[in-house]
Amino acid sequence: MALAIHAQEGDNPAQIRLIDPHMDKDNAIAGGFNTRKELMKHGIFTERANSDPMLGKARIRQALKPQYSALLKRNVPTLFISRYCRNTIYEFQHYIWDDYRRNKDEHDPKEAVKKKNDDMMDCLRYIFNNDPRYIQHNEEDDVGVSYEGEFTKYPVKKVRTGGYYDLVQ
Repeated sequence: MALAIHAQEGDNPAQIRLIDPHMDKDNAIAGGFNTRKELMKHGIFTERANSDPMLGKARIRQALKPQYSALLKRNVPTLFISRYCRNTIYEFQHYIWDDYRRNKDEHDPKEAVKKKNDDMMDCLRYIFNNDPRYIQHNEEDDVGVSYEGEFTKYPVKKVRTGGYYDLVQ
């Protein structure tokens, strides 16, 4: 897993990596195995994600609420999901709220979701609980990474020429 993470990041390692808090526990059945500690042995350092469900849902709800964009001159949400994130889109469409089993009419709806088909939603909640900020990318530093491989994508090393690179080589 660590090799796959290193391969995906290539020359552009993540500034922060979040791990599911449930994966940062010693598993007594597996001889004390801890995913976070194992990843650290291979140079993948993670931070335990904040799993507060109410905070995360409120922040995601806020990001989905359309707000005025001066650039587009219309209301747009601040959270966009790429069409390539098929599992996330599926989970948005199939997010199921839990119901009371008896006397449903006598109770207000539960504020809990059913723990089914919610892995990507949990990841999105962890990200929003970390309060992400958009940082303008400097296009001059952008090299444009391309990848090759069928299952694990490995970055293709490009030969750099011109300017500083000619002087160093």
